[in-house]
Amino acid sequence: MNEQMQELQRRVVEALPARVVRMREVTGLIGLSRSTIYDRLNPKSKRYDPSFPKPLRLGESAIGWQLSEILIWIGDRQPVISNMQHKD
Repeated sequence: MNEQMQELQRRVVEALPARVVRMREVTGLIGLSRSTIYDRLNPKSKRYDPSFPKPLRLGESAIGWQLSEILIWIGDRQPVISNMQHKD
């Protein structure tokens, strides 16, 4: 995805109303398990990803993420196959 398209996507996502999503929705959106998400947040993990959105504390034991931050993180991922070729 080129830089102009990424910037447009970022602006569209940031224009969405603020919404907090919980773990179940985050796992559904990004396709990673709960434990992998916690690994992405843990600096001691080999799966640590400093770009992964930080959760918000919603209560004593409840956390959530801003939907816009999750969508931006998803949009920033590079496709596995950038140029798909059809074999006939």
